[in-house]
Amino acid sequence: MNNGGDIVDKMRNKGILINCTADKVLRLAPALTIKEENIDTMVQALDDVLSEIKT
Repeated sequence: MNNGGDIVDKMRNKGILINCTADKVLRLAPALTIKEENIDTMVQALDDVLSEIKT
């Protein structure tokens, strides 16, 4: 099982910064002015990373 740090690294490689606390808790802290297309991009990247780790 991968820890949250692995997910943070893979997301950073995709150009998205997230944080990990307590070794398994992912923290997303977008700007209050985030646009819907930015959210869609982040969700797709996270889905890709989690799918990659799962296989």
